[in-house]
Amino acid sequence: MTDVREAYKIGDLKSVYEGRRYSIRMKLPHMSGWELQERIDELSEFLNDLKMEINECQGAIRQLKRKEEPEAARQKFRIFAPMYDSKYAIQRFEEEIARREEIIKWVRRERQIYFMEKAKRKIAAVKLPLLRLKLKGLNEEAYRLLCQMKGCAERLAQIVAAYHETCGAYNMVRSEIEKLTFTREPVEGKVWTNLLIPKELKELRFFMDLKVEDEE
Repeated sequence: MTDVREAYKIGDLKSVYEGRRYSIRMKLPHMSGWELQERIDELSEFLNDLKMEINECQGAIRQLKRKEEPEAARQKFRIFAPMYDSKYAIQRFEEEIARREEIIKWVRRERQIYFMEKAKRKIAAVKLPLLRLKLKGLNEEAYRLLCQMKGCAERLAQIVAAYHETCGAYNMVRSEIEKLTFTREPVEGKVWTNLLIPKELKELRFFMDLKVEDEE
């Protein structure tokens, strides 16, 4: 609530509201429902605080009119008029009340933006059962694809290991041939055993280490 209280603390209240309204409308499309409710609760709490402060100021005015000294209210609202000048103190408390009543007007308008958005979302909430069903289906599909990727990664790792084993055997046979021949023999066709294939692919390790539990 610090943000909204500080925003309306100083300056032209209409300008403050219009600036905040623009920002709110930019954020609303991406705001979750619980965030929306949090904003409403925050503004409602701020409005309640303002009403309580108005009541305190009104109580202080009644005390002054009875020639009593509202010391706690003076300290809270920083009204340090001379003790004997109750007329000035009453005027200052009335100004504090007027300021808060004006803030309440604009904060209610701000809260109304959220109320309207919440009402629209409540209407759209009839789709929730279908959306939850779709979410479950997508999660199951993601699980299936993960299992498939893990299986492919394990199979590819086996193929890579077999490739390196084949390359090793090829090099041994090639070396043996070179020992038994006394002239350089041209290599027939393209040699596929000299490709720099890593023995362990880091990307595959992620899938191989992935713990995928069977769904119930």
